[in-house]
Amino acid sequence: MYKILVIFLVYVEGCRSEVNAEGNLSPRLSDIYSTSTVTILRNNDPYGVISIQVDYEPGAAGDRAQEPGSVNLVVRRTGGSLGSIAVQVRTVGGNEQWEGLIDQTPGGSNQTIGQVLANRNIELRALSGQDYSPLDATILLEEDDTEKLLTLYILDDVYPENDEYIYVYVTSLTEGARVAEPETDSGRKGYAEVVIARNDLWNGFVGFAESDSKATAYEDSPLELTIQRTDASYDDLEVYWRAVVAKDSLETRSERVDLIDQLVTTVGKVSCAAKQNLCPLQISLVNDNVPENATWFMLELFLNDQESSGARIDPQRRYANVTIAKSDNPDGLIQFDQASRMVFLEHSASRVVLNIERLGFTGKETIVKYMTQEQEGPDDIAGVVVYHALEGADYVFTDGMVIFRPGETLKSIAISMDPNTASDNPLPKMFRVIVTEASGNVNIGQSVSSVALVDQVDIGVWNVWPQLQVSKITNSSLEKLISELLKAIQGPLTNQQLEVTQSSVNKVLQVALERPLTSGVHTGLMNVLCQLLDPSRSERSGSVRGRWELTRLVEDYAYSLVQHEDCANGAYKATSQDCPYLELVVLKDYPEGINDFQWGVSQEDYLKVPSNLLSARDYGRGSNNPRCYSLAIVVYSSAVWFTSQSTPVFLNDKVLSASLQDQESRFLENPVEYRVYTANKKTAAKRASCRYFDENVETWTSGNDVCTVTNNLALSIDTHVDCECKHMSLYAVESNIVRPEIVGFDLWFFVCCFICMIGLALAIVCHHICLTYHTMFAASLHMHMCFAVLAAEICYVIDVYLSPNHLLSIEADQNNYRCTVMGLIFHYFFLTQFSWMMTQAINFYKVLVLNDEHTERKYVLYFFIGWGECEMSHMICAEPSPIGLPVCLLALFYIVTYVIYRYVSFLPEDRIYSDVTQNEDICFVNNAFAALCGVILPCLLFLMVTAIAFIQAFQVTAQWQAYDDVYRGRYNINEIRTLLLFWAFIVITWLWAGLHMAYGQLWMMVLFCIFNVALGVYAFVAYAVLRHPCLPCFRPEKSVAYEASGHADGSEVGPMYTAQPSLAATPLRRPPPPPSLISMPSHMNAIHEHWAPGDESPSQTYTGASIQPQRGGIRVKRSLAPPSSGPATGGSSNVYVIPAHHHPHASYEPSVTSLPQHHVSDDSRDFDDLILALKTGSSHLHSNYAPSDYAVDREVEEVHFQNPAPSEYLDKRRIPIADTHL
Repeated sequence: MYKILVIFLVYVEGCRSEVNAEGNLSPRLSDIYSTSTVTILRNNDPYGVISIQVDYEPGAAGDRAQEPGSVNLVVRRTGGSLGSIAVQVRTVGGNEQWEGLIDQTPGGSNQTIGQVLANRNIELRALSGQDYSPLDATILLEEDDTEKLLTLYILDDVYPENDEYIYVYVTSLTEGARVAEPETDSGRKGYAEVVIARNDLWNGFVGFAESDSKATAYEDSPLELTIQRTDASYDDLEVYWRAVVAKDSLETRSERVDLIDQLVTTVGKVSCAAKQNLCPLQISLVNDNVPENATWFMLELFLNDQESSGARIDPQRRYANVTIAKSDNPDGLIQFDQASRMVFLEHSASRVVLNIERLGFTGKETIVKYMTQEQEGPDDIAGVVVYHALEGADYVFTDGMVIFRPGETLKSIAISMDPNTASDNPLPKMFRVIVTEASGNVNIGQSVSSVALVDQVDIGVWNVWPQLQVSKITNSSLEKLISELLKAIQGPLTNQQLEVTQSSVNKVLQVALERPLTSGVHTGLMNVLCQLLDPSRSERSGSVRGRWELTRLVEDYAYSLVQHEDCANGAYKATSQDCPYLELVVLKDYPEGINDFQWGVSQEDYLKVPSNLLSARDYGRGSNNPRCYSLAIVVYSSAVWFTSQSTPVFLNDKVLSASLQDQESRFLENPVEYRVYTANKKTAAKRASCRYFDENVETWTSGNDVCTVTNNLALSIDTHVDCECKHMSLYAVESNIVRPEIVGFDLWFFVCCFICMIGLALAIVCHHICLTYHTMFAASLHMHMCFAVLAAEICYVIDVYLSPNHLLSIEADQNNYRCTVMGLIFHYFFLTQFSWMMTQAINFYKVLVLNDEHTERKYVLYFFIGWGECEMSHMICAEPSPIGLPVCLLALFYIVTYVIYRYVSFLPEDRIYSDVTQNEDICFVNNAFAALCGVILPCLLFLMVTAIAFIQAFQVTAQWQAYDDVYRGRYNINEIRTLLLFWAFIVITWLWAGLHMAYGQLWMMVLFCIFNVALGVYAFVAYAVLRHPCLPCFRPEKSVAYEASGHADGSEVGPMYTAQPSLAATPLRRPPPPPSLISMPSHMNAIHEHWAPGDESPSQTYTGASIQPQRGGIRVKRSLAPPSSGPATGGSSNVYVIPAHHHPHASYEPSVTSLPQHHVSDDSRDFDDLILALKTGSSHLHSNYAPSDYAVDREVEEVHFQNPAPSEYLDKRRIPIADTHL
């Protein structure tokens, strides 16, 4: 309904009124807008809020409807009651056809019928047409009507049923009414919940299981029976039982049996949970030592209130007949005593005595028969295969009987053995003695005695094993037995001793899981485990090496420490028990206390489990199913159980373990973190890897990125290795100090190096014997390089020899100065080899390319480049020069590397030179980048300069190949090739040395030794034998003459030579003269006037073809100066010019000094003409002189000149023969 409010403006007051220009009063009331109409809309649910609720009949059980019956439903309208509205009322949830029209959305609260249907338990729904009549009615609420009544009818059936639910809701409201919601309408709801009470024996029929209708009970163990519920089990149920002497009797005593004395209790109850159809019932007998015969009694089931319990006792299964077996041997018991049930003897024993005891009733005579018997095949005892002893060989067959008189309880029997006739079956071997019969209805208990023959060294541990088989062993007995076991394993362990020890410890740990053990037992067990972990034991006996399964004993020992602790507050125990090889911690707690647990052990080692190792949501302290766990972390400081090699492969010999009790090793989503510390930085090198133990294949592996290293090992600065492993297992860091594939420096390395050093030393010594006699400046520079190679070899050998024990600093806190000094010296001489190669290359460039034959003036510069310092001799330089090239490079390298190590990479600056291979083999630059910049690149730079110099030289080979600038009397071309081959040996040798230093492979060392020996032999043969400077002094001189001539037209004149015994003439490989020959300038003829014919000899005659005078020319004859000329001659060759117009048969043979000195010194024009002739081309003849046997023949060329070349050509052309050769 709407309401209208009208507001009128009546008058204006409180202000002065005036008449405006239009003649109207102002202010005044408006004639149009003097009224306002306000409409008040309907509110507060004028048509009402519709809700429905149940009105149970007086006979209903609480808020539950009975079957059959009816339920009244009240539809109410609250709030306003204006108008007439229609409301539709329906049942839902029992498969009605309109159920699908409702939006069933789960929610946190039941505000609407859709949320109720979505959140309900579908198993408790009532079915439409089976449990109730469906309701679909429309009611009309007139104006001012506030409620209407409806009836829901409940149907009857014969099935056992639990509580069932029917839902009734209102819908399809008209005229603006709305459905009530609990949150906004004071708890009123638009739906009602009707409960049909459980009925028709909803807990079913109860009775004993058919298999338990008859049962037998024993004193030493409780009787387990089962109560079974049939037809239904919808609710919890309590079933009561009582023990009676017979059916339909409530008595507990009779002449036959006294149940009060026989049973611990004669009445009790069993609680069965809902849906539990089988409920266990346990009956315990009094365990006494009174001999008793067999008897029986009845167990009866009953209910306190059958109606309210919803169950009924099945009359066919109401009783169970229980027989009590006879106990405590009412007629007596015959058996072997505890000490005779398993006997271990040395195999040399000849007799064994066994005891038979009688227990219980002893009031009558009893005859007991026994006999020996072979064991049926091999048997497994304490993890050891025990073979069978042969009758008639290992022991004597024996059978007999003993008589127990009344009151006698113990008899002894003896079995003979003959060790002299023992069989070949391996030890241990066993036979049996069996009690076969006992008279007088006497029971036979432990009827078998096992007699084992074992080795004398194993008897100690075998004697402990049978004593641990006692069922109720005391803690004091355990302490005694563990002490005996520890004493028995002090010496070297055999495989049998280890197996028996392992089984014995495992037996004690089984007792520890059943009851708490004393601290003495725990200490004894720890001592036994520590004894098995002793690394020195593996040297005495290899039985413990590789036996990783012994870790199970350590884990079980750890769990036994907290087995009987309360988990409520968490139990934590850590112990080492003064064992240097074993440390452990065990934590017993809920997942919240175990997740993310970290334990740091000795030094800097630690292990941390992941934060989600266990589910705190499912099994945490506050969950619906809290569960207690035991976590064991073990650190082994001995790897003897985990490797089959005698060489340690684990960093710091450490193995860590993390395990959960009763859980196998498994992969994890998040990794376990652990660290292994070592003071030895080199073992924490880049080849260290994290490993876990895969129990399936029994090997250590890192898996497919299962275990990874997390710290940067390439820097070689950490004293630890950090790892992450996504596996619950054993962990270690594998870091072989000596890798199997690494080949160090053995004796043959030193032998090869000494061969090389001897060859180099002999070459140097031979050179200095006659330093000024035969060698030249280039050869002297070469000896500098030989000394650099020799010094580098010596440093290499010293470095290798002293590094393992004297130079290398293994510990992180040790000073590394010895290695640094040795590394700097070795580094310096290594670089000087290549700097002297470059120095020689520069010298040869000046000599061969630039024709500078006075390079000895550059000696100080060359010394500066090669060695990096100046000789202190005042003959060389008056003052020391500044530090040179190798020293500068070395100093620059060390300074830059020091700064980078200290301020950039934060590496230890005293480790620039340290262990290269991480195997304690050699001290040098160990960082790859530092070695590249400080060693490899400088050498490549030197070699590059050398290569460039010789590329330039070989482009002008013709102008220098026939001269002797290295060794007097030897061609340059041969000496350069010899020198380049020598350099190649040096480069290749150190190439393999560097590769072996980096990678340590055997084949690299083999190649180094081969080339190193070749280098030494080559140096000895080439420079100490063939080029010995004193060798020409002991050889007779031989002469050779060779002549070649040619004409201007290019035609050759046949050579003709005569000589005394001489070497065969072999021409050099030199390009032929140009095809177009130029004529001889006319002013060159003047040169002929200064030449006088030599003394003719019958043995030396010049013969040649006739040369036409108009095509005159000259012939130049050149011979190498003899070595005996010494420095006085300037070390130069002699050039002879033969006039072309001379008679061809005339003979000219000037001596070494045939050109008069006054002609050369006084007539400069003649000398200029000769130089011009040499520039424009020449023809020369070999003299008849050969310096020695090793001198090679000289090439002779004759060139005729025609027209002179342009002056530009003559100025730029290099002189093929330098002035020092004239």
